[in-house]
Amino acid sequence: MVDNDVVDIADFGKIKDVSIVNEWCRALFEGVQEFPELRKNQLFTGSCQAQYGIWHSKKTEWYVQKYIDAGRSRSDGEYWAKKYIKKPKVTERWAHSSQREFVSGIAVNEKYTATKKGVDALQCGLKRSVDLKFHPPGCDTLKSIVDHELGHQIDDLLALHKDQEVIKLFKTLRDRRDGVTYKNIFAAFSNIQFYDYTKIPGRKVKDIPNYHLTFSEADGNALETLNAIRAGMNVATVFGIKKNSPMPEIWNGLPVFNGDDSDLRFLDPKGVVVGLYAKGKAKKDTSGFVKYPTIMLKAA
Repeated sequence: MVDNDVVDIADFGKIKDVSIVNEWCRALFEGVQEFPELRKNQLFTGSCQAQYGIWHSKKTEWYVQKYIDAGRSRSDGEYWAKKYIKKPKVTERWAHSSQREFVSGIAVNEKYTATKKGVDALQCGLKRSVDLKFHPPGCDTLKSIVDHELGHQIDDLLALHKDQEVIKLFKTLRDRRDGVTYKNIFAAFSNIQFYDYTKIPGRKVKDIPNYHLTFSEADGNALETLNAIRAGMNVATVFGIKKNSPMPEIWNGLPVFNGDDSDLRFLDPKGVVVGLYAKGKAKKDTSGFVKYPTIMLKAA
């Protein structure tokens, strides 16, 4: 990829499957060939983990050099860089598009490409998203992921999401399809499954078959949570326990389902609390948003 002048840096980290690397690179090469302007944004491709690692190293060195240029010692710069420059956490997404300085470009998550278990989960997730019409037919390949992320790159390049004419056009055409004006976007795209979280109980969405809502438990909404449960909604709860530790079996009177296994909430079983592990700053949350259950283990 570097030799073909598609990117400046290519690093796939722990991804050793040559077929995956080749398919990813081939799709990226074709995308840049079709849209040459994308090249200026493609400083990096590879794994998300490697991308963030390189960014952290380069940003740290940049920070230290600023101290040196100001007449301070390298050790001072390194001390403060360690304090303020933190390596970003890779999310649960299959891949992402990044505009971070030094390493802008698209990258794929090692979680779904570095092991057979991860690859199987990725392939299953891609197929399922198409079967459920969440993604269009044909979007069950690694190339489709690359194309999707390049779409974000094109948006960033052209700033379409900020263009008032584009925004106006979108709002005008959002509920229109094939010359027909529909009641809402859900009706206009009835073949697509929509889903979301909400803290508003009692939303009138039962007549929208392709829109799934999960209620979010948070600080101060115990009554709303209870009402959501009574209305038959699943409730998402963030637990302040270590990842891979067992979640409570029961919460708010409902069985707990591990929601970290997939982001597709409309696939969750009905009548459950969707348990999520606290991540990032939420690990230290004391506002009441994160719940800290006491898990009793049975004696052997």
